[in-house]
Amino acid sequence: MPAARWGWPLPDAFLQGSSRLAAGAKTIIARDADLTVLQKPFGIRILTPRAWLATLSRADRRKLQ
Repeated sequence: MPAARWGWPLPDAFLQGSSRLAAGAKTIIARDADLTVLQKPFGIRILTPRAWLATLSRADRRKLQ
């Protein structure tokens, strides 16, 4: 797993991640480069909005508009 460039507030990032893990999240959508470099920690995919949209079918993308 690549090392992330964590800055302050480090505790907030871990609290948010642990709450998503506890909630059973399968995917986190984030623009934060420090998160997206982690790829799939604890089985949770971390995708940019563009990468997440690419996983949807054309019909599903139309439903978002």
